[in-house]
Amino acid sequence: MTGTAALLLADVSQLAATAPRLALQRRSKNCLTQLRKSRAKQDLTSVCQAAGSGSEDTGSESSSQDPVDWRSFRAQLVALEQQQLQSISAQPLIKAQQAGDKPHWVHQIACPEAGSLLIARHPDIGVFTRTVILILQHGNQPTSAVTGLILNLPTKLEVQKLVAEEGIRAPPGHRLRMGGPCRPAGLFALHSSKGLARSLPILDGVYQCDDMQVLAAAMNEGALPPQQVRFFLGYAGWTVEQLTWEVEVGTWWIAAASSSLIRECLQGVGWQEDASNESDGMWHRLCRLLDVQSHNSPAPGMGDFLP
Repeated sequence: MTGTAALLLADVSQLAATAPRLALQRRSKNCLTQLRKSRAKQDLTSVCQAAGSGSEDTGSESSSQDPVDWRSFRAQLVALEQQQLQSISAQPLIKAQQAGDKPHWVHQIACPEAGSLLIARHPDIGVFTRTVILILQHGNQPTSAVTGLILNLPTKLEVQKLVAEEGIRAPPGHRLRMGGPCRPAGLFALHSSKGLARSLPILDGVYQCDDMQVLAAAMNEGALPPQQVRFFLGYAGWTVEQLTWEVEVGTWWIAAASSSLIRECLQGVGWQEDASNESDGMWHRLCRLLDVQSHNSPAPGMGDFLP
């Protein structure tokens, strides 16, 4: 047998060996797609009826329902798909206790969106190493702005020393966090007061306010407890096009998480169990919840964007 014939025979043998597995994967994918569409239609109908939008009954009982939380609904769909993938996937997409009807859930998504998390995948990317970033704003055009705040980079600066000139009385030991390399002298805040003026809703129970006078008045009057506010120096910023590229080259994991989990991130509760400091603890725990491991090599081309 000639060398060429031997190579062709080896290629045919390899294709024959992999064909059944590929066919199984295609059939499984098709079945899951049909199942997802069917279950999504059924679940969406029942959810809409519960919210009063899928029924002709417009009485006070249905109209008093809270709006549908589409993020939790999506998490339920992901959990459903994960259950179907258990038999063909060695690595679960979302854990059972993280389904949308539970207090805490987190799962990966394909594209960033307001309220989602960016989780650093690579070491040695400057200020973004092992960071967890909450996306505040995400535009629709390639040149639109994307802004976020790093949740797990506390500084040694106390809030009171910096915000005293704004008239804000903060408790001792309340530390500032580094929000990102853009406008490093700028002061930004996240809080949990739904009715506070000049505040932008990010998630349920998470609001952004950059008006320090409004915050000062609310905190000094006792309407906004200091424990419900987190202050940040600077922010993280991209264009949509730039962040899309960074995601494509594998710089970030993108995750949707329950508002309760993100509020816990802001409070720093229970995030030191995995490491010696809050920064690494939050990152490690989220990686574990997502069942992912960081890459050991730097992200390609990231040096061009580091401060």
